[in-house]
Amino acid sequence: MATLILNVIEFTFDREVLLVDDYLDNLQPRDSEHDAFWQEMIANSGIPREQFSEFASFGPDDRGSLLPIKPSLSQLAPYKLIIWDNAAWGYNFTTAMFYATHQFPLLASYLRAGGKLWITGSLTIAATTPDASSGTFSNLIYPKTLRPGDWAWEFLKLHASKISNDKGDNKQNLLHSVHPFPGVPGVYEAMVVDSTKLTAYERTNGGARFADAIFDPMYAEADPGFRGDIDTLYAYGAAGQEYQNRFSTYHGKPCAIRWHDPDPAREQGRIQWFGFEFYYFQNTQAARVFRQSLDWMRDEEPAHQ
Repeated sequence: MATLILNVIEFTFDREVLLVDDYLDNLQPRDSEHDAFWQEMIANSGIPREQFSEFASFGPDDRGSLLPIKPSLSQLAPYKLIIWDNAAWGYNFTTAMFYATHQFPLLASYLRAGGKLWITGSLTIAATTPDASSGTFSNLIYPKTLRPGDWAWEFLKLHASKISNDKGDNKQNLLHSVHPFPGVPGVYEAMVVDSTKLTAYERTNGGARFADAIFDPMYAEADPGFRGDIDTLYAYGAAGQEYQNRFSTYHGKPCAIRWHDPDPAREQGRIQWFGFEFYYFQNTQAARVFRQSLDWMRDEEPAHQ
């Protein structure tokens, strides 16, 4: 004999945006600096402040909980858009993002219900991939080879056999800027890293660490059964070529995409992936991109289930 309890969750989508702070900050940036950036983005978004909510995975000021706390599906269900800011190292390589993608199907369920997701941060693809031995924490080893069944393949539409992240090992590969990807219609304006937000090492060498870049062509739209349209948003501006006059294999590689399916019977809501931490860019440029991103995300109404 067994008792089966069903909890029914209604996806109301009657609020605009939930910002998930899944970034366990070190001294640079401090949590207060990180939070101030997002507060400025929200203030300049054109959306009433009361339509935004925030969820801190590590508690207020990154002090409330050492272990990451994942939001529940009922906490996600009221929001049309989730902005998830993640740093994959978290606590012992565990983050709320890891819990919500690999260990529990929270974000999969949210997207399939018609919700929309924007992921930004550091080592973001690593945050969705488990270690090979136990599967209990994120695997931060790069490059990443994604395959059908991987969360980032299925839901971020990153059909890529090689995604790399230098982690700052070679200073010429630091991220100095992002530019509209060549050969495709420009979507957002170029952005330049704000050197005042960097560590001393990063400032000296002209860029931020821990940005993901796609190293092989993606032919997702040619895959049998692929649905929707992908926009390649940004090319990687490497500090070596833009700041140090040195060559970098990262320069010009795609590092941000967005996807949508115009079919009313679509299988999931819109997604946008920035393979870099949005915080590190100049606030005035970032604010314009933030507002344009929200406009694009909000342009789609949740599909009727």
